[in-house]
Amino acid sequence: MIQHMVVVCLCGLSLYKNQRDLHMFQQNSYRPERYMKWRKAQEKIHGYDVALLYAIILLLTQLYVTYQPAKMTLMVLGYLFIAVSALGVNLRIAASPEKKKLVYTSRVKRMNATLLILYACLIAISLLLPFAVGIVFAGATASFSYAVMLKANWLNKPIETHINHNFISDAKNRLKANPNLIVIGVTGSYGKTSVKNILYQLLSQKYNVLMTPESYNTLLGVTRTIRERLLPTHEIFIVEMGAKQPGDIKEICDLVNPSIGIITSIGPQHLDTFKSMAAIKTTKGELFEGVKSGGSIYINVNDEHIMSLPRRQDVDVTYFGLDEKHALRSEHPGYFATAIYLDNKGTHFTCKTNDGQSEEMATKLLGAHNIGNMIGGIAIACDLDIKLRRLNTLLYDIEPVEHRLSYRTTGLNYTIIDDAFNANPVGSKNAVEVLGQMAGNKKIIITPGMIELGEKQYELNKAFGKAIAGVCDYTILVGPKQTQPIQDGLREAGYPEAHLNVAQNLKAAFVILNQIVEEGDVVLLENDLPDAYNE
Repeated sequence: MIQHMVVVCLCGLSLYKNQRDLHMFQQNSYRPERYMKWRKAQEKIHGYDVALLYAIILLLTQLYVTYQPAKMTLMVLGYLFIAVSALGVNLRIAASPEKKKLVYTSRVKRMNATLLILYACLIAISLLLPFAVGIVFAGATASFSYAVMLKANWLNKPIETHINHNFISDAKNRLKANPNLIVIGVTGSYGKTSVKNILYQLLSQKYNVLMTPESYNTLLGVTRTIRERLLPTHEIFIVEMGAKQPGDIKEICDLVNPSIGIITSIGPQHLDTFKSMAAIKTTKGELFEGVKSGGSIYINVNDEHIMSLPRRQDVDVTYFGLDEKHALRSEHPGYFATAIYLDNKGTHFTCKTNDGQSEEMATKLLGAHNIGNMIGGIAIACDLDIKLRRLNTLLYDIEPVEHRLSYRTTGLNYTIIDDAFNANPVGSKNAVEVLGQMAGNKKIIITPGMIELGEKQYELNKAFGKAIAGVCDYTILVGPKQTQPIQDGLREAGYPEAHLNVAQNLKAAFVILNQIVEEGDVVLLENDLPDAYNE
């Protein structure tokens, strides 16, 4: 009976820990290799691990004690330490409030069902083993709960593959049922969500448009959008295409068969999985390779990596960018922006075309990089028969995408520039430049830095620190360890230590902000890492 209770308690603790394991597995896109890389980076001994070790030692020791009161005491202490370990897990989770909770998708529910079956088997095996071996076996299960979770994922893989295959086949059939649908593929290391939203706003005035929502930019995210939202009445489908490894964009192109393709930028994003800029460039170029013959490709003349992609003779090519003088080759931009300036109400520019058209534009979006995104959107809209003179009004009505250089004034009369979504080297540099151009008193930044940059992570974050030093009056960094490169960059640039603050988490960062911010200040929130990166 005692053996039953010990094994059940330890397996119960393991199952409880599995919910945290599943949460992090979900945030790592259900990819075991990414999850294990994250675990290795986060690996350290916690108090609840020590408590669990004590529990196993006490429960094993009581097996060899004959004095009954001592035996009972050791057993009670063993159970107590199991409870302390469970409490420790709970307190750690509570100490790091979840920004994005575990979503109980059908996949997660299937994994939980498999976990229950696995634990039933583990309990049965533990009870068949000698008491001491059974306790060690169950204790190891609780200590390495993530291994059980990964085993459940492995066991479910054939089921998940079959389900996904059926979903993709259904999505293809739905697309075939709408042969006149114009599919626009949008990808890039950064800016793709902004371009997607700009295109949606511009094209919706004339067409019935569907776009992939939020960050549904994977093969299964696009598949889900088609199955749940695509209607026979839709005329245009704007597909954001994300990638974290070679072949990701090709898979989406094979599904949707785009007739229009635009790459917003190519830069050092997700270097931890791509390993090199050459791999990133090739993967982003999969969109241009995937555009169907007779379609259209839009090329940003300000991006050297996009400009060096192979050309195709069977598609129309349109060049766009900022100021024709900045073109990286002799190709004259079909659409370009000049006379760009920024104020606290947004950005202003003049859009010109190579056939002599010119139109002054104003937008609530901030930064020259957003103007580049807009010019790409304008080029596609004009080629889809929307007049340039009509686009000025449409552009001004576009609201900033939440957490992508959106801005607001607080009740205390200071301005917040919210650029919290997934910072990258170019985007972070642009955001700091925008902060420097904003009218205001003190310029303050809150950031945890950038991630997923592979071997370049230290170098690029250090450079980010130097950029911050040239603009910001106060800096609040989130996470002492992960922001060390930024701290080094700031100090190397001679940044005053009294103006540098390092917080343990985002909540603590806002406590510091409230102590230094005043009316008329401008605060930049640059990046907000997933829960998986809490220190």
